[in-house]
Amino acid sequence: MARPLPLSSSPSSLPLPLEDYDVDLEFGFLPHDPPLKRLPDPYYEPWERLVDKLNHFILAGRLRDAVLE
Repeated sequence: MARPLPLSSSPSSLPLPLEDYDVDLEFGFLPHDPPLKRLPDPYYEPWERLVDKLNHFILAGRLRDAVLE
């Protein structure tokens, strides 16, 4: 069984080059560009408005009503 790497391992001491697996030292598997805050297509605007007030709808017990509107 392989031993896990200690937490203090430096990038140069890693056993395999991360680039071979498309893993970035800073971002890991995530893309370098941040995700969109909102979907730009107007088709999704009703869902975006619902998500803007999602916490309110959940706490008020009105999420189902808001989705069905």
